[in-house]
Amino acid sequence: MMDGIEECVAGFPDLYNVWFYGHRIETLVTYESSRVIEWIDETEFIHRRRLHHLVVGLDVEWRPNRYRGESNPVATLQLCVGHRCLIFQPLYCSQIPDALHRFLSDSNYTFVGVGIHTDLELLAQDHELEVANAVDLRTIAANQFNDRSLERVGLKHLAVTYMGAEMDKPRRVTLSDWARDSLTLEQIQYACIDAYFSLSSALHPCLPVTYSLCIAPERRQNTGRPPSLTKFPMVLFPFVNQKGISLKSIC
Repeated sequence: MMDGIEECVAGFPDLYNVWFYGHRIETLVTYESSRVIEWIDETEFIHRRRLHHLVVGLDVEWRPNRYRGESNPVATLQLCVGHRCLIFQPLYCSQIPDALHRFLSDSNYTFVGVGIHTDLELLAQDHELEVANAVDLRTIAANQFNDRSLERVGLKHLAVTYMGAEMDKPRRVTLSDWARDSLTLEQIQYACIDAYFSLSSALHPCLPVTYSLCIAPERRQNTGRPPSLTKFPMVLFPFVNQKGISLKSIC
């Protein structure tokens, strides 16, 4: 399967397989503290050898504000590491687990996204969730390609222009009710891919972190346009940051 979503992994009604460019992303959708703790524990175990430079894709969604002065709280927090994604629904969680506070506030972890600092302000305001170390992908792209206009674009623009990847972001999903307790399959796929693509962009050969480690020296010339997503797929994850290079060094 190239793109799509498989409903509910057998035996786990809150698990889904989301497919993007042929890559399977195991996606947990939950508001239960115990499941969030399990996801964090499993993620840190899987990536235990590189926890000192872990990179995490982050995004949030909320119900659209339809009236002047309306300010709906963050309804979903999406985190993605490797090929695993968490979609957390804090509005229905009786008590946000300490494990999530610790995970987000770990200064060894770098959280990446587009417009991420605005997202983090909302997370702190609505749910008292603080992130210690965050990088906006637009800043990375603007520095890499010496194009300040990239600081004002969205993730879809970065995907198409600099990675050759199409992202389907239908308006009916973007403006849907993210505060509902049971997300639709379209919402789950949309939310997962946003976080996954944020992570993939940060670890893609078009950016210095991966480019300097995974591409042969004779092929590192900056042509102004990066290799396509299909040419350098996201299976590069295990090779990123093996020398301890941090996203912070290029921002």
